[in-house]
Amino acid sequence: MKKSKEVLRGTRGLMSVALMLVLYGIAAGCMRSKPSRFYTLREVLPESANIDTAKAVMGKVVLGVGPISVPSYLDRTKIVTRVDTAEVKVAEYSRWAGSVPDRIEDIIEENLTKLCPAVEVRKYTFRTRSTLTHYVQIDLTDLIADADGKVVLNARYVIFSIDNKVKPVRKEVSLHKQVKTGDYNGMVFAMSELLGEMCMDIAESVNVIK
Repeated sequence: MKKSKEVLRGTRGLMSVALMLVLYGIAAGCMRSKPSRFYTLREVLPESANIDTAKAVMGKVVLGVGPISVPSYLDRTKIVTRVDTAEVKVAEYSRWAGSVPDRIEDIIEENLTKLCPAVEVRKYTFRTRSTLTHYVQIDLTDLIADADGKVVLNARYVIFSIDNKVKPVRKEVSLHKQVKTGDYNGMVFAMSELLGEMCMDIAESVNVIK
């Protein structure tokens, strides 16, 4: 009889452990986070971009792209949107695939290469500076979507000549675009489009350099 009680007690103990494991598994499943989605900016030029490569003749202008500054909210993994003037929202599961500042620099270089076929475009670095005739410094102060589904881009840029013999060209750019689809894909695409429009503005200033 005593042995039967011990067996019963052991069986109950095993059942309790098994039940705890089942409950733990259910809780872990409930607590498991959704899979993250990753997004990246890309080269997008407006349909109005006029690129006549047939008439392009490489001149003496060698343009460096940079230095480029971006808002701190773009220099992070999670995507940030604006709720109102003083509040922003950080997405938990929508993230950038890689460094946004580096991607923006690559996009501007690629876009300007296409938009300025008579100009040699390269990244501005300590090593390339001596090979340049000009460089464009860009201060991107805003590139963000708001609660109304509108993406805003604000920036200032200055085109300097390396020899400082030409007066710098200074301009401000303020652009906005409504997101066509109410999701992060549409938002990121609109951001890419605005970067393309900003590059068109820069290209217009670059293409008049003699």
